[in-house]
Amino acid sequence: MRLMIAALALVLALTSIPGGATLAAGEPLRIDAILSQTGPAAFLGATETKSLAILEAVLNKEGGINGRPIHFVVNDDGSTPQAAVSIFNQILQRKPAAVIGTGFTATCNAIQPMVKDHGPVMYCLSPSMTPVPGGYSFSGSVWTYYLARVMLRYYRERHWNRVALITSTDASGSEFNYAITYALSLPEFKSITLVDAERFNVADVSVAAQIAKIKAAAPDTIVTWTAGSGFGTLLHGISDAGLAMPVSACNCNMINAQLNAYKNFMPKELDFPGVRPIVQGAVAKGPVRDAQAVFFGAMKAAGIDKPDMADILPWDPALLIVDAYRHAGADATPDQIRDYLLKLHGFAGINGIYDFRDNSNRGIGENNAEMTRWDPEGGVFVALSKAGGSLK
Repeated sequence: MRLMIAALALVLALTSIPGGATLAAGEPLRIDAILSQTGPAAFLGATETKSLAILEAVLNKEGGINGRPIHFVVNDDGSTPQAAVSIFNQILQRKPAAVIGTGFTATCNAIQPMVKDHGPVMYCLSPSMTPVPGGYSFSGSVWTYYLARVMLRYYRERHWNRVALITSTDASGSEFNYAITYALSLPEFKSITLVDAERFNVADVSVAAQIAKIKAAAPDTIVTWTAGSGFGTLLHGISDAGLAMPVSACNCNMINAQLNAYKNFMPKELDFPGVRPIVQGAVAKGPVRDAQAVFFGAMKAAGIDKPDMADILPWDPALLIVDAYRHAGADATPDQIRDYLLKLHGFAGINGIYDFRDNSNRGIGENNAEMTRWDPEGGVFVALSKAGGSLK
């Protein structure tokens, strides 16, 4: 509630600054977003909603879309694919050019077939969805397949050659299973062996049996991949088994409040394949750092001193959609938004320089991720590697 009040205060402040700013005026252009404000994925969606409100104020201070204000309208999918599809059908009645979201893999996968041939543009916030090349669906952040390579590159250089894996059976966990299996088949990682691979259901209250098998395999490090409460179950199981090796996890769990709640059973070293803005000040001077300065400044004005992954995820996708509208006009069609994005290159976002010309519908690659460690004492993320995963 405190953060929501602070975000509202920022909106009011940025729209009432006298002089020196081109404030948008008139009827706002509605841009729908589908996020999980309730349900199991609310730990992401609630913060993503606040982030969009903060960005809305920033963009309208800049003049919105050619002088017309914008308004991000967030629709709650309750963390279920069924609700996401129902909401998307309702949004389609308004014939939008673009929609932001949904927020996680299963809901994105449910909606993607609905935009395959005719749009509107759907900018999924999950890195695990695989867009149709050259199509109307886009995927935010760094692809899961790239994150697997970043992790393995870091392991190889630290000589962690015996890796154990435990993933959830949902869409996100299954996608990472495919990603790391493929990465391990690459010649670059021939020195690394997957000594054990386990699965679990996110509704399970214990993973003791799976962790016992991992312990018997004597790995150098453990890779976990799940989101939300399932991650807490995994960390509890690892702690209860007395395992002391480093643990890596999905960057979807780089949520400050969530990690602070796990302090009592946190592994000694908890690593993540993080995106560039997760560590403040880590990017060299240039357009990306300038974009991050706007992001961190807006977050601080809203009372958020340490933005986390949930703050970051919607920022660039929303910026890119608005940039497309600014070039194509507020009355743009889905084709115009898609075609603009597919040709876009050299766009500086907080995650890096975007280039969509490879037809991947992502814009950024593995050099826009780095290995990071959670520092529970400082409550911050610390960079462990260079971009791409190699040691510093």
